[in-house]
Amino acid sequence: MEARPPRLRLLIAYVALYLAFAAASARAICELRLDSGFSVMLVLLVFYLLSLLVEPILISRSPISLHIINVLQTGIALVLLLFIGDVDYFSLLFIPPCTQSILHFPRKIALVWIVLITLLMVSAQLAGFPLSESVGYVIIYPTAIFLFTALSYLAMQAEEAQNRSERLLADLQLANQKLQAYAAQVQELAAASERNRLARELHDSVTQIIFGLTLSAQAARILIDRNPVRAAAELDHLQSLAQNALGEMRALIQELHPAPSAQTGLATLLRRLVEERLANDGLCVDLRVKGERRLPAGMESELFRITQEALNNVVKHAHAERAVVVLDLEDPTRIYLCIEDAGVGFDPVQARSRSGHLGLISMEERVQALGGTLRVDSQPGKGTRLTVEIVMEVEHA
Repeated sequence: MEARPPRLRLLIAYVALYLAFAAASARAICELRLDSGFSVMLVLLVFYLLSLLVEPILISRSPISLHIINVLQTGIALVLLLFIGDVDYFSLLFIPPCTQSILHFPRKIALVWIVLITLLMVSAQLAGFPLSESVGYVIIYPTAIFLFTALSYLAMQAEEAQNRSERLLADLQLANQKLQAYAAQVQELAAASERNRLARELHDSVTQIIFGLTLSAQAARILIDRNPVRAAAELDHLQSLAQNALGEMRALIQELHPAPSAQTGLATLLRRLVEERLANDGLCVDLRVKGERRLPAGMESELFRITQEALNNVVKHAHAERAVVVLDLEDPTRIYLCIEDAGVGFDPVQARSRSGHLGLISMEERVQALGGTLRVDSQPGKGTRLTVEIVMEVEHA
């Protein structure tokens, strides 16, 4: 058995059934009150009405009981149509069992009941009325059954479709909530990862420099009376370490700057970055931009961060005075970014094995998030060439 229809649709269906029963009963009582079978008719109509009233309760407990109710209602309608009053409107009483069948039975079983009840009604009409009258009846009343059952079925389908839509909407809302929660977790993890990376950077660079500052200051204090020449050398070393620490802090603070504004293009942001590197670190960067097309804001931000990280590495590790940055945006299906220096170089395999070293892991994660590829070509003493390539999907008109 299929699940019973929602209560609102059942109420509408039952109102229609009660109206069909009321129409037939009202005419019979008014027209047949003097008929010899009037009392029998009243008893049968009362039984029929009782079956309609208890039908919802019985079906809710056991849908199989609808078979018994259909037999009872169809039997009463046949008796009234064939033996009471010689009137046709008792044919309306065949509508309720047909409608209930389409509402509560699977489609195939419902169609069997509807066809069976309709055939019994037509047979009774042909047997109980002259052919000149029954011809019209066998057209009108089966049409009425068809309309009642079809409208009830369509209403039920519409209600079920609405319920499915509401369930789907609820599922989508739940999925959206889970997605938002997941996005928040990802954001928290990203922030934690960035904090950990900065902590490692502070430990690996600034902390070590400050430790050196402390040792140089202590040595200068000890030597200032004993050996002024060596004390002056320690003070020079102290000044050099302080400048290095200042450069490291500037680089880390620069990384903590908010993401680039969506109102500014990537090329403009890179030009500003190049100017800052020259002013703060003395690094001369040859920036070459081919094409000025705009990219999605998130992609521009990530490419900016990759370039920023690469230039940080040039300053901190490559010990190079010059670098070249090439950004090629001319090909609408491809983005090409290259950062190259002639510094001391390194072994990329060993660098990846060191957690956070040179920021390679961070850059690789950013490039992977963009769906691109990162290539690092470097050898000790031969400089470094870092290339990013992203293939873009172009919509065809």
